[in-house]
Amino acid sequence: MKLYQYAQRKTDSMLYQSYHFNTILSQTGDVKINYISLAPYDYAPKTEATIPKLLLIISGEGWIANSEGRIYVNFGEAVFWKAGEYVEFGSADGMTCISIEGFELSPDTWLQVLHKGTTSS
Repeated sequence: MKLYQYAQRKTDSMLYQSYHFNTILSQTGDVKINYISLAPYDYAPKTEATIPKLLLIISGEGWIANSEGRIYVNFGEAVFWKAGEYVEFGSADGMTCISIEGFELSPDTWLQVLHKGTTSS
């Protein structure tokens, strides 16, 4: 499992307007994209990732779990799991996410690695 930050945006301009963007990924091959909305005190139970998965937190805040405990995540952060790693996440206040799954995901190319510590669950 690896944590990233995606909310830092690049600014460019087109004619007289500025706009902000940040590349999340550039993908060849099959990819599956899911919208996930967790209600307060909801969670996705522990499952094994069968293919690489990138979870983008687009609103709210919550937690992800690994063998060492929980890591708290919020808007602008992303989590990447390799195939075979265990996936578990939830939220006390509600959280909205986009899940991207694909065999050739490589978020290191586009996203900034984020270092956070765990807390006991």
